[in-house]
Amino acid sequence: MEGKEYKEVAEVGVAYKMEVVRKRVVEARSRIDVLQALRKKKPSEICAVTPRTREAFLVAARDERVDTIIIHEELVELDRHILKVLKNFLELPLDTVFKAIDDSTVLTRLVNVLRVVAAVELPLIISSGASLPERLRSPRQLAAVLNAFGIEQVKSLDAVSNIPEQILGRWRAVK
Repeated sequence: MEGKEYKEVAEVGVAYKMEVVRKRVVEARSRIDVLQALRKKKPSEICAVTPRTREAFLVAARDERVDTIIIHEELVELDRHILKVLKNFLELPLDTVFKAIDDSTVLTRLVNVLRVVAAVELPLIISSGASLPERLRSPRQLAAVLNAFGIEQVKSLDAVSNIPEQILGRWRAVK
């Protein structure tokens, strides 16, 4: 959503007492990709990085300008080195879950990542990842998906409420 369109939506949000926040999703294959995207980041945006390599993941994990790191079908394993430097929130789009259902290797990788998330109690959010309104899901539906993958109910509900609120709190502090 750009310029005029964003302003119109933001005005409608104000009318309904809602805050509208722009989110930029960056696909990164290298350290330079992450850093260039973060230099272009506007204070009024939330930045999510989709790391395609381990190098990009490590840079995104360390940099506090990154709001979320997106878990996707090609994500590298969460090893002890990544866990040691991880300062940011992980985000699981529902689209990734749908892709995992169709491919057993992706499903195995996703289950392994979510086991680590649960065991280490990493902050995780789940989003619909929708670009079309009909693909949006309610927060309870999204929490139920995490619960089905073995994430405790309290943590699943936090993934759609408290943790996104923390991200917005960080965003407001920077803005």
